[in-house]
Amino acid sequence: IIDVASLSDELALGRQETTPVTALAFSPNGQLLACGTARGTVEVFLAVDGFRPFGVCRGGLDGAVTHMDWSADSTLLQTNSDAFELAFWDAR
Repeated sequence: IIDVASLSDELALGRQETTPVTALAFSPNGQLLACGTARGTVEVFLAVDGFRPFGVCRGGLDGAVTHMDWSADSTLLQTNSDAFELAFWDAR
């Protein structure tokens, strides 16, 4: 995560995956950041706590994550893949 003001200062590092990020989505409450990967996993970070890792969603998609949507209450995450798959994740 890079600081917008300087475009150079790193605010956080800590991804568990080494595959490319293919989709990003902040939760509506602004507390979580979901990072979808080319491997079909989703890493979730606590945006309000220095982007500390919160959890990893695995096993629901065979293709790369192409799109993500949060529920209005920021508890569920819907993901789509390039293999035309749809998966739902509980982020609580």
